[in-house]
Amino acid sequence: MKAKVIGAMAAVLLAGWMVGTARADFTLTGSQELTVDTYQWQGWLFQQSKVTVLYRMNILNAFDSSSVTVNGLVGDTRHAESVNYLYAAGSSTIDIIGGSVGYLNARDSSAVNLSGGSVGYIAAEDVHYSLDATDSSTVNFFSGGSASDVNAYKTSTVNFSGGSAGYLNARNSSTVNFSVGSVSYLNAYDSSSVDITGGYVSYLDAYGSSTVNISGERVSQQFIAHDSSTVNMSGGLVSRLYATGSGTVNFSGGSAGNISANTTSTVNISGGSVRYLAANGTSAVNISGGSVGHLAGDGAYGLYSCDSSTISLHGQDFIIVTGLSLDGDKVLGTGILSGKWLDGTPWTVNIMQNDPGATILAIPEPATLSLLALLALSLPKRGGLALLRSPRRPTAGRL
Repeated sequence: MKAKVIGAMAAVLLAGWMVGTARADFTLTGSQELTVDTYQWQGWLFQQSKVTVLYRMNILNAFDSSSVTVNGLVGDTRHAESVNYLYAAGSSTIDIIGGSVGYLNARDSSAVNLSGGSVGYIAAEDVHYSLDATDSSTVNFFSGGSASDVNAYKTSTVNFSGGSAGYLNARNSSTVNFSVGSVSYLNAYDSSSVDITGGYVSYLDAYGSSTVNISGERVSQQFIAHDSSTVNMSGGLVSRLYATGSGTVNFSGGSAGNISANTTSTVNISGGSVRYLAANGTSAVNISGGSVGHLAGDGAYGLYSCDSSTISLHGQDFIIVTGLSLDGDKVLGTGILSGKWLDGTPWTVNIMQNDPGATILAIPEPATLSLLALLALSLPKRGGLALLRSPRRPTAGRL
């Protein structure tokens, strides 16, 4: 008997819910405008209509060139969201300046401007309604806005000029432009693109064939290039910068506490400052500029070549000290190696680890080799080339 009563009650509740979800409390068309200051279940906006939400709503749908302004709660503050579900499509515009939205989905060429309040979940998508239609939504963050979870799909764009987000995920061919604000976790997938010119990102992971460009940034915890992704860093500060899988890191400026190349990844260093550099697995590291292991007096910092990795230093005027020796271009042992980059900038690196299966190469730049070739031609035929080929002592001295 009790089970039948519960079943009957559930049926009544379900029926009420179905009727409620089918109800549209208001529909606006043309240039109609409405201010929501009492509870509404659902609303529809078309053409150039406008609505301002001051109270609670369950579902709000904006189409065409309509606009929605969310500006907090009036009266009943016991509920978390001003709008539980907000859907933007067409060329509609959503301005959130207060209150909160539980779930926001922006499609087509719609735009979302977040300058206050908060959003629990944002999904920005580009939807193809026909074979020739290519529409891109845009989400703009400003100071005062916040979101727990932001997802950009297809060709959508997220612009961060302030505010904060817990998770920001760029997928497909979406674009993220980050200049001001903070994000705890930023993930780039597929063929997405992320440009960071400022602000603060705690953790960044790049997957697939995504590209991340970093030119200015406060101190961050960790950036990782996975799969076939590429991370280009020309400015800013990061504690740990890793490459793994077939990922590539191009480091031309800024400062990194630790750069690590793993598995089959590639790291190219042409500038900037690195305190600790490690090559693991079968990774490849190419160094042609910058400063690596510049605190050579501290045993914790320097260059570590491990496993079957290869580290190539491209420069000139190489000098080795006690503990190092040469076999052609290959550097053997551990110790201090110094030289000059092609532009004449002097450098010193402390080789802390050089595994038997690993390779460290000191490769003279083409300019140096050209000078040697000219010198060989200018020497007497008898004994001239022999002088250049004469073996060098594998002890302290100049290459």
